[in-house]
Parts: sequence; C-alpha cells; structure tokens
Amino acid sequence: MKGPLRALDRTNNEPNARAGARADLTVRIRRARPGDVDGLARVHVASWCEAYAGIIEPENLERTNMRRSLGRFQGYFWRGGQQRSLLLVAELDGEIIGYVNAGVSTRRDLARGEVYELYVAPQHQGRGVGRKLLCAGLWALATAKRAPALIWVLADNHRARRFYESMRGKLVARAQTRVGEQELAKVAYLWTDYLPWPEHLVPRKADA
Repeated sequence: MKGPLRALDRTNNEPNARAGARADLTVRIRRARPGDVDGLARVHVASWCEAYAGIIEPENLERTNMRRSLGRFQGYFWRGGQQRSLLLVAELDGEIIGYVNAGVSTRRDLARGEVYELYVAPQHQGRGVGRKLLCAGLWALATAKRAPALIWVLADNHRARRFYESMRGKLVARAQTRVGEQELAKVAYLWTDYLPWPEHLVPRKADA
C-alpha cells in the first residue's frame, strides 16, 4: 500500500464547514508515525466518550482511557501494524486532530476493504475533517485494490450514520457486537461504484 501513501502526504486547505470555524483551517493528511501515539490516544479517548455517551454504558465507556489507548497504539507500531493496515492522521498546526485506520475487510462476503476506525477530536467536528479522512481511507483502499469497502457503525450512533449516508454510503448489513457485557446492534455502509470526491488531495471547487 506504499503507492497511495506518498500521494496522501500533502497539505490542503480545509473548507469552512461550520459557522464560526477558522477560515484558515489547514489540515494535513499523512501516514501515522510512532511519535503520534499520544495524539492518537487523546483523539481516540475524547471521541469515544463523546460519540458513545448515552449508547454505551458508563462502566464500559470508562474502559477506554488514556493508559489503555496509549498501550494499544504503542502495540500497533511495535507489532508492525502499518504492514497490515493503513493508519492516517489529520494534523493541524502540528496537533493530531483525527485519524482513520483501514485495511482488509473483516467480512469478505460483503467487501474487500474496510475502514476500521474514523475519529475526530470533538472540538474539530463539523469542519470537514472527518470527510477528508474518510475520503483518504476509501481512496487508499481503492488504490490498493481493496474496493468495494465498508465501515461498521453502531446502529444508535445516528450522527455518524447521517454522516456516512451524506457521503453516499449504502446500508448493506446489520449485526451485533459486544462492548464489555453490553450487546449492541451495528450496521455496515458500503461504497461500491462511487467514491467521495478526493478532497484530501484536491479541494472541491465549491469550497475553494
């Protein structure tokens, strides 16, 4: 997957998608590095707690904390995770504000590729960072011949579902997952013959 990585490692102007957002917001999408583990963990914990409050029970939410998340990302790099999946970060002024992780699908009957995770720091949500990360992940998978690609999302995470539907993901499957002792419904969105505009590389004319 080295080809798309070189193409993704560049800087772009981020459109002002929220009233009051910084007009000069400039986000860089690049491959994650071992030195990013602290930023990755902070985004993961903050986004997890914000996204799943009211969906996942508090005692299960608390299991995702900085100590565990740091260990998780450190282990990812120590075990050569970048050889098995593509972990990209969104960087603003040297700060990690989001990330996407993608690779081979866990459901080969549905798709060849999968976006495993996509998280954006709560204070940067609604500014197009998630859209840019999703585009980067999907295009990298397509370049690596891992299309069609899907993403799973908790069925009760309506904000995320609206986002994926706005990006023209097609609802294709439903399943169950466990978080701690909690059984939760999840749904899968698939991208087949359509990919979002690659604005991680070329900003849309309407936003230029």
